[in-house]
Amino acid sequence: MNQVQADKYNIAWFRLAECISRREKERALGVYRLLSHSFDNVAVGHQLEGDILRAFDDIPGAINIYEKAAQAYEDQNQSMQAVAVYDHLFTLQDSQVYLEKIIDIFAQLKKRQQMFCYIKHLCHLLLKKQAINQMIHLLNRFDMNIAQKALLMVDVTFEAYKDQLIEAQTKMQLVQETLDRLMYDTQLMRQFLIRIKTLDERAYAMACAYVQDQ
Repeated sequence: MNQVQADKYNIAWFRLAECISRREKERALGVYRLLSHSFDNVAVGHQLEGDILRAFDDIPGAINIYEKAAQAYEDQNQSMQAVAVYDHLFTLQDSQVYLEKIIDIFAQLKKRQQMFCYIKHLCHLLLKKQAINQMIHLLNRFDMNIAQKALLMVDVTFEAYKDQLIEAQTKMQLVQETLDRLMYDTQLMRQFLIRIKTLDERAYAMACAYVQDQ
């Protein structure tokens, strides 16, 4: 890039910032289209367009373009950039699809700790929707050992008891699903039951009966 081209490039960025500050959406997008020809990375171009639409509070438009950016980053094997965009998308629209995308990327990268954190995040999201069957299905899909699944179910169950909007039937289902995953460790199961007794006598009685039948 020679000096004249560099000057034009810098001026275009200045004009873009000016258009955004003046809330001139169409002019900003016009300047963006001129700038986009200089981008070597398609994903970066999409991300910038998404940022511009977001700046003008065009959330549906921004979501659509950010999704293209995330997919482009994935196609280019720029996994962490894709994660960052999916994370940003989740702040705009709390769709579980974005969390599942992040989990799948971390699974491919064998970053198990990060994967587990986002699985936990996803489970809490599904808990708010009381979509327990869907949660169990996803837990079975993800690559975790029985101990990890058990600890996650314990966490989600106690989280449910903090929320008065979660139905009693949903809590009972969570207790049973948790017990199924604690059968491998009687000490952990005993600790879980003691805690449940302090929270819900009816669920505790059901849990004891359920364990005896196994």
